[in-house]
This record gives sequence, structure tokens and C-alpha cells, in this order.
Amino acid sequence: ALFVAIPFLLIAEFVFLFIFGAAIFLVAGLFRRERGRLATFNGGFITVFSSVQLVSGLLLLIPLIGWIGAVIAKLYSLVLSYRYVRAGIGLSEAQAGISVLVPVNILLLIVLVVAAAVSFVLIGPRFF
Repeated sequence: ALFVAIPFLLIAEFVFLFIFGAAIFLVAGLFRRERGRLATFNGGFITVFSSVQLVSGLLLLIPLIGWIGAVIAKLYSLVLSYRYVRAGIGLSEAQAGISVLVPVNILLLIVLVVAAAVSFVLIGPRFF
């Protein structure tokens, strides 16, 4: 089962990164006049996130301290994506921050709604 799950999770992560990069590209497109290419942007974006994935995968091999380091590395990937958007597209700091944080907030909202729906299915609508 593990040999089936690992390739599936890797493919799912690349699909998620492509969609996440496209969302950032879409929001960043609201702030600039010239149109870039989504494939070029996503190529660099996936490269940045793949390097973070490699580092966090290596950190996961170290018990406890490495696990905390892997979480920190995943959070640092937001900083790297902010810097990539700012330098690659040529946006100001505020525009690059908005371009990265809007898709992150939408993703967190989706996770919150799914978690609430799952909890209502499993527990029911009881509040106490």
C-alpha cells in the first residue's frame, strides 16, 4: 500500500503546485500590464517548491528535531514564493505579498470548510 501511496502523493503534490502557481499568477496578473506566460512562471515556481520538498524530505529523516525543521521549511516556502513573485514578475513588495497570500487564504478557507463538514458528518451538529 505504501508503494502505491507515495507516487500518488507525489503526483497530487505536483498538480496542487501547478494549480497554486496558476492562482498566484492570476492574482499577480491583476497588478501588471504586460502578460507573461503561465508555463514559464510555473516552471520556476515548481522548481522552488521542489527544492523545499527535497530539504523537508531530508529533514524528516531526523526524528523530532527534523520534523519541526520540516514544518519550518514548508512555512519558509511561502517566503521563497513571495521573493520569486517579487523578482520574477517585477511587482512591488505589497503587490507580491497580496499575490501570494490571497491564494493561501483561499486554501485555508477551503480546509476550514472541509474540516467543519467532516466534523458535522462524524460528530453531528452538537456544539456542547
